[in-house]
Amino acid sequence: MKVLSLEQRALLELLKIEAGVSSDDFDFTALTDENWHNVMKQSRSQAVALLCFDAFGKKKVTLPDEVYAEWLAYAVKIIRSNESVFAAQEELVALLEKERIDYIILKGASSAEYYPEPIKRTFGDVDFLVSDEHYQKTKDLLCANGYEPGGEDHKYHLNFQKDRVHLELHREIAGIPENAFAEDIRQFLDAEFKESLTLKAGDFKRPNDALHGLVILLHTLHHLLMGGIGIRHLCDIACFQNKTAQSEEVAERLVPLLKETGLLRFASALYTTCSIYLGAKRPDWCLKVSDEFCFSIISAFLGSGNLGKQGKPKRAEALFFSEEGRKTGAFGKLRVLAKKLHTSNMEMYPVIRKFPPIYPFISVWRATKYFFNILMGKRATVGEAIKYANRKGEFLSRFELYKKD
Repeated sequence: MKVLSLEQRALLELLKIEAGVSSDDFDFTALTDENWHNVMKQSRSQAVALLCFDAFGKKKVTLPDEVYAEWLAYAVKIIRSNESVFAAQEELVALLEKERIDYIILKGASSAEYYPEPIKRTFGDVDFLVSDEHYQKTKDLLCANGYEPGGEDHKYHLNFQKDRVHLELHREIAGIPENAFAEDIRQFLDAEFKESLTLKAGDFKRPNDALHGLVILLHTLHHLLMGGIGIRHLCDIACFQNKTAQSEEVAERLVPLLKETGLLRFASALYTTCSIYLGAKRPDWCLKVSDEFCFSIISAFLGSGNLGKQGKPKRAEALFFSEEGRKTGAFGKLRVLAKKLHTSNMEMYPVIRKFPPIYPFISVWRATKYFFNILMGKRATVGEAIKYANRKGEFLSRFELYKKD
């Protein structure tokens, strides 16, 4: 039977200590200096370094001096980065509320509200969703107040930057599928968004439990298909389910949507995995999921890292998956690849809509850039990506995404 490595089990145990659900039966003295160094590296690539570092003090775990010093320096760096993100969010919220713009903060600070100590979650940028009627007004408002558009423009959001903090202005949440269930999901999101406008967590408006539960599931699925999944995604889910395991709002509003859209098995698999490996409470509505499948899930999350930092092939393989994650043959892979490249061209280079003749030149330039990066060792070869895609196709098919019972 396959098992997790000592270093992987140590990482998960530290997260359970931080969540207050440790069974105290893990022997940290079995870790060598090299083991501890690797645990630290994994915590950084998984964006959970601050959570793990804080766990040491709670259990008085002794680390090698060199590892402790390096980990401490990195933890301090995260705290300073978090402070910058908090300040940027406060400034943004004040601006939006002054102009009476309907908004909610997505992921980030909203996810942190479900953690035992919200300040310990590592933050990246500030994601926020506004209503359709306020979308253009918000864009103009940000530009007028020193926020600079930057980076890639995506299907669901626009990027802005100010004082080295990135903002994502969302018109929709990421991960809404382009299939028959899209309209059901959008209707649910619209209804829950309107209700969420009455909620506040501290100094900002956040999604209600039903909406947040769907946001983090779709966000996790989006990253799983794109090859950039990590343990922090599972931590967000585990902390959420710990606080909402007996929630009537989740059971009566979110779960019926998951059943109707064929996402209940996906949610059940993640929740059960969090229960086994992170000690989270398992809601009664979860479907039965085998231990073997849960092991495959935790292995996939541990093996990728936040934003796919632990493997070039794991990021490149996403080019060959449809949003349903179904395994396809050679022609199917080419069809999916062509569709994804076309979509990304249109999203990343909106100038194409004004000047269609430049489309083939952009496509050739992107292909040239990709193959140059292969030669430089920065990207996986096509063969490597396809090999990993075949393996992951078997794994993803077990979720039976968007397949109603």
